[in-house]
Amino acid sequence: CGTCHELNTPVVGSDGELVSDVAGHGFPEQAVYSEWQQSDFGDEGAASQSCQDCHMQRADGIRMANRPRRLSPVDNLKRHRFSGANTVVMDILNRHGADLGVSPGGLDQAIEANREFLRQAADIRIVSAERDGEFAEVKVEVSNRTGHKLPTGYPSRRVWIDFAVLDADGVEVFRSGRMPPDGSIGGVAADGGPVFEPHHRVISDEDQVQVYESVMGDTDGEPTYTLLAGAAYLKDNRIPPAGFDKWRATDNVAVVGQALRDRNFVGGRDRIVYRVPLPARGPLQFRAVLRYQPLSAGYMADLFRDADLPLVGRLQGYWEDAALRAETLASAQVSWDQ
Repeated sequence: CGTCHELNTPVVGSDGELVSDVAGHGFPEQAVYSEWQQSDFGDEGAASQSCQDCHMQRADGIRMANRPRRLSPVDNLKRHRFSGANTVVMDILNRHGADLGVSPGGLDQAIEANREFLRQAADIRIVSAERDGEFAEVKVEVSNRTGHKLPTGYPSRRVWIDFAVLDADGVEVFRSGRMPPDGSIGGVAADGGPVFEPHHRVISDEDQVQVYESVMGDTDGEPTYTLLAGAAYLKDNRIPPAGFDKWRATDNVAVVGQALRDRNFVGGRDRIVYRVPLPARGPLQFRAVLRYQPLSAGYMADLFRDADLPLVGRLQGYWEDAALRAETLASAQVSWDQ
């Protein structure tokens, strides 16, 4: 698995010159194998499991051949279905199969199978809710159940918390992480300009959103969505797997940015506090939903700046027609009488 899922790409400077040859190393586009190695699931870990244990469905009682007839069935074979995470692109292929020359056979079932697989990737729970004067302080915990970072792979991916507070009449009085139909996230800096959303320990405003992602920076230290311009990560608060030590992690899988100094951001989980103003009366309902996007709105907007190119313009048409922008990984809600 590491042959493909441990990838360093060349770095091209802002002047157009190849700089990775001079530096002697490329940019870690993905380091899934290293993430796994440095977790409890690696070969030397406390709960060692292989990539195939999760990504290839187990099959028992399989007869390998019909000759000779006395051949006994065997257990624990792996089906080559390779469940993954990109239902958004699969849905585009399904909707535009005739135009793309893709057979629609089995895509509906594959999308649903991958969706079910995604639901096993993480948990979210509301740990506690306490009153502090005119505010409610709500602690939310996200757990990574995978053997790698959440999300892992290509830097277009992101996971975020959609947190809402509803009053006694069911009316929203606070919302952090709302996603409109275009796939952007309300309040997220990267979806409205050339900056990125920081990692948060406490959220007290609707324009603050906890987004777990890796953000590429170019050789000038500016955010970029262009892979060959990626020279280093400016932010990487993707939740590490259980057993991962962020202080001893190798450079290619390092935690970058404010999450490194967050005591509640550790291998396997992150805990965050929402501090929200209390309405005049209660009770309240707190709802936390963990959502995932394989293609972030900022990434796609950057790509579509070149929509005059025929293939990019064609993809933009598919994207604008897409019925799916994100998946739900997990959710939790509690009622609270203030």
